[in-house]
Amino acid sequence: MSALSGSDSQHIPGRAATSDRKGTNMTMRPRLQFLSPETIERIVAEAYDLLADPGVQVHSDRALHLLAEHGAEADFEAQVARIPPDLARRAVETAPSSFHLYDADGQPVVHYGDDDVHFDPGSAAIEILDHGAKRSRSPVTADFVRFVKLADGLNALDAVATSLICADVQQEIADLYWLYLVLLYTRKPVVTGAFAVETWGTMKDLLVAVAGSEEALAERPTAIFDVCPSPPLLWSEITCENLMDCAQHRV
Repeated sequence: MSALSGSDSQHIPGRAATSDRKGTNMTMRPRLQFLSPETIERIVAEAYDLLADPGVQVHSDRALHLLAEHGAEADFEAQVARIPPDLARRAVETAPSSFHLYDADGQPVVHYGDDDVHFDPGSAAIEILDHGAKRSRSPVTADFVRFVKLADGLNALDAVATSLICADVQQEIADLYWLYLVLLYTRKPVVTGAFAVETWGTMKDLLVAVAGSEEALAERPTAIFDVCPSPPLLWSEITCENLMDCAQHRV
């Protein structure tokens, strides 16, 4: 769970020119295409159909009301939303195609979009293996601080993630605690996430304190909150509420 993670927004034949976060070094990298455009279009079209039938399990009345207000068929008893393809397409088309993450100094250092590739550490490891040890153990605050300092010093990492769950604090505050430590020891953007509906607000307040105001944070976002439904057609209360809170506050 602590392996490096990266993303490439598109795979197209040929070669792409990329630059580092400061735009000083240009490199060429190959791009691969495994699926034909027709196959990709079919996959996307079938995905839209699945959103309408059987629909998506949504375990949040607030989210169901929001979807219903914009044209989805919401079954509050079964907690299912059937999203028409035209509504889903409109949502995709109106979402930003790219955006920047900023560091604590207000500089854009990570670009999400086009063919840009970026790397950050993986998230939420609950065990750590010391050098030479045969058994793993639960990480503590000192481990996490060392990790953040290391990630901060590696130019290959564009952002720092909240990668270790500290076992020496109450787990009810583990998510906001790791964000607090990251903000103390790095000025890079942060990839994080909330473990509960109740802790998201405190985590947002920590980011606002660093940015200076809610307006400044919205204009120059410094963090990403991962919201990962599993399985894809089931959205829990936490994932729904975190997603809506982030959207409401432009985080």
